[in-house]
Amino acid sequence: MENVKRIPLSVKAFAAGLVVLSISYLMTFAMPFDFGTFIMCAAAILTVLVVIFSGTAVSGDRMRANNYSTKGKNTQFVKVIFLFAIPFYICFLILEFL
Repeated sequence: MENVKRIPLSVKAFAAGLVVLSISYLMTFAMPFDFGTFIMCAAAILTVLVVIFSGTAVSGDRMRANNYSTKGKNTQFVKVIFLFAIPFYICFLILEFL
């Protein structure tokens, strides 16, 4: 069992985003809301979460320094949220511009 390769967290986050996107598409057949509107709202919410947790929305030198002193855990969490959101961004771009 020592030679078993583990799936990286980035692949798991991207796959989870694809699964949630697929389930939400199937839910649009039973629910009275538009899929494009749902994708737009989900992409916006995920983008706001990434901005908040990455520390980009932090003002002030001291707050920014405190945010970057605990970089390991925070960066990993932001990476997971961003990779989870990539399928939503791609779907949004396809629906919006094609």
